[in-house]
Amino acid sequence: SKIEIDKVKNEHLILCPECDEVYQFQKSNEQEKAKCHVCHHTLYRGSSNLMTLRLLVISGLILFIPAMFEPILKIFMVGSHLETSALGSIAAFVTSRYWPIAIVVFIFTFFVPLARLLMYSTIVFPLPFINKYLGKEFIKYLHPSAEWAMLDVYFLAVLVTVTKLVDTGEVYFTLGTVSYLLIMINNTLIFTHTHYDELWRRMYERN
Repeated sequence: SKIEIDKVKNEHLILCPECDEVYQFQKSNEQEKAKCHVCHHTLYRGSSNLMTLRLLVISGLILFIPAMFEPILKIFMVGSHLETSALGSIAAFVTSRYWPIAIVVFIFTFFVPLARLLMYSTIVFPLPFINKYLGKEFIKYLHPSAEWAMLDVYFLAVLVTVTKLVDTGEVYFTLGTVSYLLIMINNTLIFTHTHYDELWRRMYERN
């Protein structure tokens, strides 16, 4: 009948990627979620997850500046005062001609994390021109690049330095330390809230 045909047109078939169960799903509320009754895999997440990603990307871009440019540590030892930022340590490696270390630290602790935040900004925000010409290209690199953002490895090296110097001098944490910790948490939250199938679907809905 005409009513049944109209109903089918307004519904979408969703295939569960975990157990291959097929559902007819009619979206009625952007805030609702849909789960598979067999394996309980989330099939649809609504707009709440996308809004969370937007907030995380904005906060990540704001935190990135103090995390990289503000001193991470202040050290007072034998009358001398030392402080360095993440970019300052890269510059120190360059000055000391430790080129391989400088390149590795720059790529994994500065370039990749910043590039991922910028790629996310071209995807999660509804900007038609940017979504069409940049977002569709960058979304392919989100998942592979996740393993190359190594903010935690750099911070672990900082902690090792602190444990070695704490007995011979005074070590103080700064705004840069807090910002770096927060951007590490931010990076983890972005990774856990990213659902690539949902991002792809949103991208093609806009275009």
